[in-house]
Amino acid sequence: MARKKTGTVVKTKSGLWQAFITLADGSRKRLPHFPKGTSEAMAREKAAAYSERAHEQGLTRPKPTVENIKPADSHEPWFKVWCADREARGYTTISDSKGWS
Repeated sequence: MARKKTGTVVKTKSGLWQAFITLADGSRKRLPHFPKGTSEAMAREKAAAYSERAHEQGLTRPKPTVENIKPADSHEPWFKVWCADREARGYTTISDSKGWS
């Protein structure tokens, strides 16, 4: 028989309790912190309930797809300005820097 799903609670730097639960696919999910004044016992109780519900409903992390992966912005405009500035200052290693692009 599998171990009961209880989740984990930790105290944040600001002193609030926050839960981590394991989803049905085995991945971990950090939940938003609990409101101020929530006791450790209540946080553990809620974490266990959320964890059990996530497992019962079969919740998993979404798989990355081409549609939800954003391409990184090009660094080319910044790099050209940076090289021009270095060249204007008289740096002798500018040819090395241009080779980085």
